[in-house]
Amino acid sequence: MNKYIFIFLSFSLLLTGCEKDFDFSTKSMETLQPAHKFTFGELGLNAATEFNPVSVRIKGDTIYIANNAVGFTGVIMLSKTSGAVIKHLTSWNFQGNPEKFDNQIMDVAISDKLLFVVNRSSRIDVFNRTDWSYVTTIGRTGWESSSLLQCESADVAGNQLFIRDKHKIIVVNIADCTPANRYK
Repeated sequence: MNKYIFIFLSFSLLLTGCEKDFDFSTKSMETLQPAHKFTFGELGLNAATEFNPVSVRIKGDTIYIANNAVGFTGVIMLSKTSGAVIKHLTSWNFQGNPEKFDNQIMDVAISDKLLFVVNRSSRIDVFNRTDWSYVTTIGRTGWESSSLLQCESADVAGNQLFIRDKHKIIVVNIADCTPANRYK
């Protein structure tokens, strides 16, 4: 019994100490000063219709913003040092046919040579980072395919791409991301 009283008193003192030592109010956050804010106006976008950032990644001097805005779904690439827009990637051509992201963009992942754009529609579109040309697509839109189901996020580690979908994590070798393996 004494052991439980000691634990209770210790826990109570710990909580009391926390209340006095830490200010968890929103006022305490006002002291945080960002180095820079990238706003829709600076990017030349309309906040109401074109700018809804859902994920941000950085590789080298480039900031990749996964933008999930109705009518402007894609990836915005910015120079980290100047803030200048490098590219708005919203569409591309494949074998002479125009294509675009067919669902919500959830995330982006970046390797040394490739940009992976995670579509909620059970696929990941892959682009070359030197000229932003389309390379391939991992998975296939729709629920008929069992390879991916509602992709949520991805990250690159070494020579592999880790994809999290609704039910599992799939590991793909980046070397296998070729036009010959489209929709696989």
